[in-house]
Amino acid sequence: HDASVLERRLASIKTNAGQKRLNLMSIGAVDVRYKGHEEVIEAIPALLNDGFDVNYYLIGAGSAAYLTSVAQKFGVESRVHFVGGLPHEQIFERFEDMDIYIQPSRTEGLPRSVVEAMSCAVPVICSRIGGMPELVAEECLYESGNIIELTECIKRIAASDETLARQAELNFQNAFSFRKDHLAAKREDFLKNVILTNGL
Repeated sequence: HDASVLERRLASIKTNAGQKRLNLMSIGAVDVRYKGHEEVIEAIPALLNDGFDVNYYLIGAGSAAYLTSVAQKFGVESRVHFVGGLPHEQIFERFEDMDIYIQPSRTEGLPRSVVEAMSCAVPVICSRIGGMPELVAEECLYESGNIIELTECIKRIAASDETLARQAELNFQNAFSFRKDHLAAKREDFLKNVILTNGL
């Protein structure tokens, strides 16, 4: 849990303040429809109209044919970038250049990519699905399938460097509670408690 990660993020937010640059990113197979990537693509025109210089980066294997057709339909194909699958360490490098990570899934448990983005102090937006509401602040959640709510959510988080910085700090701190060693300690405490309570 390297504090320099948070320092770099806050410095980057300060540097880009007022530029309305908006690099969005999602991780997940691009040919799996329930990942919901097209929802982010559909939100791009409204963000452009609002003056954001938005680019959306999708990291994941699979055919991009369907999502490319969605981007063309909304006239934003130059704003949607299919990176393909990447080794783990390169994904962490990518987080450095992103302003917001989005997990727009229609079905999900507790996605590791969200926790990894949080550990890199990236502001995160999630659909209100599965275990994701436990991970991020209420203001960073939207109803799956609701493009207007997703767009408003992105605008709200990206509206000021103060909001981005607050989410970066919050996520960086919260990610710590999902670390393997921390979870193992919690599990051990729980089991000890069960044993003591039941006199085993």
